[in-house]
Amino acid sequence: MTMPTRLDYVNSMQSSFFAPLNAGNQFAANEGVIQFFISNNLENPHSWVSAVDAGIVEGIQNGGAIALGLHSNTGSNPGTASWTAFFQTMKAGGYPDRDAHEEGSSVTEQMTTNYGKTIADASFAASEQEKRWYLFSHLFRLIMRKHNETVGMCRAAALTNLLTWAFAPRCGDLVDWLTYITDTKPTLRLS
Repeated sequence: MTMPTRLDYVNSMQSSFFAPLNAGNQFAANEGVIQFFISNNLENPHSWVSAVDAGIVEGIQNGGAIALGLHSNTGSNPGTASWTAFFQTMKAGGYPDRDAHEEGSSVTEQMTTNYGKTIADASFAASEQEKRWYLFSHLFRLIMRKHNETVGMCRAAALTNLLTWAFAPRCGDLVDWLTYITDTKPTLRLS
């Protein structure tokens, strides 16, 4: 599947299927990543990064389909069951707070990313740019899981220099913006 087709597919899953799961806006960050691939000539459907991303999209697709009762096929993707649980939690009213939501989505996405990487590594060699993206994706999900710690580290770093002291109170806003998965802008700007 080409990246433009995959982008349309992710958008279609959200707009056409995931609303009953209260998850019609949960994958804008994934859309931003795919847009990044397209903008940076990483859109070859027969590439390492495409195979990794396919693992992510497959887990989302099958997890959503299972949660909707459309089928029960996991596609052998170990993240599918976690995406199903994520969607079921969203359908039941969502997570109690942003930290719990980000824990649920980031751990689940990491599982499908790891699965995609295993598939990709068996067939392709990653370029340096693809390796950097992969490491950034790990950092992104780590920041999601360690929100409070990241804000604390940002504030501590800001306070080490008189020129950045004024920024310290805004660290929480920066980390929130960075990990805002329902918007493509943070992913596009930071990828």
